[in-house]
Amino acid sequence: MVNISNCTSYVIKIGSFAICSMNIAVITDYTKAFIKSPITFKEGVYISIEDNNGDLYTTNRQAVVGWYNPATQTFEVTNINAGFTVLLIGRI
Repeated sequence: MVNISNCTSYVIKIGSFAICSMNIAVITDYTKAFIKSPITFKEGVYISIEDNNGDLYTTNRQAVVGWYNPATQTFEVTNINAGFTVLLIGRI
């Protein structure tokens, strides 16, 4: 992972689906971060980001999520700062 100082992941598997919650802290605020999923999802992963402390709202910024790459298990996010939570839901 790039620009990540800390990450804690929780994975729940239900049949051929998985839900992954990741609590992440970044090194440098408001720059691009590359994140690797702890499990391999197939194509079509739902990704959601939640700002943990509301700083994005006060600075009038919007978090941006890139596409999930199943070959490398990675996706990128931008306009994030401090800590945030990522939710991934998809087929495994």
